[in-house]
Amino acid sequence: MQITDLEVGQKISFEVYPAHIFGNTFNNVTITAFFDYHLANALGLDIVATHNTVYPTLPPGTPNDATQYNYMQVKLESGDSITLGLPWLVSSTIRISGGRTLKLTFQDIDDTRRSRIMMAVRSVNENPDNVIFE
Repeated sequence: MQITDLEVGQKISFEVYPAHIFGNTFNNVTITAFFDYHLANALGLDIVATHNTVYPTLPPGTPNDATQYNYMQVKLESGDSITLGLPWLVSSTIRISGGRTLKLTFQDIDDTRRSRIMMAVRSVNENPDNVIFE
């Protein structure tokens, strides 16, 4: 998934380079807007100050000019919104979230079977958001 493929309204998950500022992972956020520096500035966002803090975490070759970036506003699961520069996203981590939940129920499970099931799930690079073992 490339950043240029993203659309307003999509639910996505991704990581950012400036993890120490924003946290490392954004899970199931909804894209609410894309805009350029001028609109971000007109909205009252202090993009230059944020850029100056974020820039040292970005990959080599990233332009050191906040006015050259496009920005994305996302709505978090908490309902809060945050604006991020597109170069701040680790593009290889972008995943579209389906927004659906898969629930599986296994009866009469012991610790051994639970471990085998969890190993099988993780062997295909899937990590459950929640596991309940009762």
